[in-house]
Amino acid sequence: MLSNALVRTQWHIAQRLGLVTVRYFGRLMPLLVGWIQSPDMAVRTEALRTLADVVQATWPRMPAHAPQLWRHLNAAYEASNLLTAAGAASETAATTDPPQQAQTESFRDAGRLLFWCCDDALRDSLQADRSTSAFAQAVLAAV
Repeated sequence: MLSNALVRTQWHIAQRLGLVTVRYFGRLMPLLVGWIQSPDMAVRTEALRTLADVVQATWPRMPAHAPQLWRHLNAAYEASNLLTAAGAASETAATTDPPQQAQTESFRDAGRLLFWCCDDALRDSLQADRSTSAFAQAVLAAV
């Protein structure tokens, strides 16, 4: 529960600090990456919202960090789909569940912001990756 409380307050810090948040990436990003890979859906959703706020606050520096963040988001998306598939009785139950919808929307929002903040070479690479990655398909469908 401590991680849930911490992740809910992190976005306030990113919004207040703005671009200065980059100074704390070394401490902040490992926490966020760990939280987006959490088995707890509420923690994962809040971490994704916080990550989206951090990406938005630090967009001028995101091209330097976008490839690594994209890999972590892709892995977390795949893992969350596996967790959802294991816990859901049917495909329709997984897609109509409000917490699941909020998580999927948070993944898309974070991915969409990262997509628009990255450089052209990575953007082209992501569009080419569309056929192999479910996360790339979800993000690029929303772009």
